[in-house]
Amino acid sequence: MQIEHSMLHLLNTASQTLVCAQAPLPIKEEKTAAFLERKLSKALGARKRKQGSFQENSLFLERLRQYRDKTISFDAFSTWMAEHLYAEKSECARYEDSAFLISEIVEEGRRYLIGIDQNYQSAMTCYPDQEQNNALYETTVLPNGILKTDFVFVIELSDFTLYVLEEKSEWQGKETTLLASRYLQATTAPSFEETQKVMETVGKTMSEKYDMDVVKVLPKMKQMMKEAVEAQSEIAVAEVAEVLFQEVPYAKDLFVEEVKNAGIAAKVSTAHCRLAKSNKVQKLLADAEIEITLPLEYLSQPAKFEIIEAADGTYSIQIKNITNLKSK
Repeated sequence: MQIEHSMLHLLNTASQTLVCAQAPLPIKEEKTAAFLERKLSKALGARKRKQGSFQENSLFLERLRQYRDKTISFDAFSTWMAEHLYAEKSECARYEDSAFLISEIVEEGRRYLIGIDQNYQSAMTCYPDQEQNNALYETTVLPNGILKTDFVFVIELSDFTLYVLEEKSEWQGKETTLLASRYLQATTAPSFEETQKVMETVGKTMSEKYDMDVVKVLPKMKQMMKEAVEAQSEIAVAEVAEVLFQEVPYAKDLFVEEVKNAGIAAKVSTAHCRLAKSNKVQKLLADAEIEITLPLEYLSQPAKFEIIEAADGTYSIQIKNITNLKSK
């Protein structure tokens, strides 16, 4: 990652104080660079981020175009973003003290604008008081990572592809991504994590409805999504349906329709997505609270794993060709 520009503004709506940076952060300084890179990397690859689309009349998009076309500087655009966010948070009664980090980076040949509005965390520090006694004092710090309460946006500057990380909150009687809709003037689609949950739920429902083997269907879906994330390629819902429901062709269209009705696009981007550990393995539950956790790839390799159904309807599970066995 190459950090081109970075500025940090203080948006203390709780105390009605806006302090815009007068100079960029020292991105060449080792500790500052390391802190920024950790935080920006997490923003770029957040699993819960949602893909967004700017509205045509978006004021933010208008200013973004001016910045991309170099009619306004990074410093001026950064200050405008901070003032605009402060105004929107105040208007929405979001009274909190936060730091708003705005950076332009280059990652794998692509140029991004990243904004992270983050609340402080309380922490304790210790140092001598006037009597030279060690004492504990409360302070506030900015965490290294991204928190659930943060508002984050990532914009690819070549085509204004937008990703947003924001928890929904209630506004005027409905749940919405408030700052995305008001500040960016953008709509958001379900995140990759939400997409994955929807597809797994619909896949399981369809498998049970048509008497298919759920133990085979769900791992196959998870393996397809894992391979797509590793290759950073799009996931086509229709292609997933084609693979999962070869035995029951009429279930394919129903799967695609159910996923679409849940608000999932026909093609799902995996750009910069990261898989949770739980999505790289499959858990199997059997009688007497037996739980088996296996790497996804094992389930598609008969030389390593096999489920055998006996004539009496019971099952045997074989894990084969193991060279090392430990108790954990």
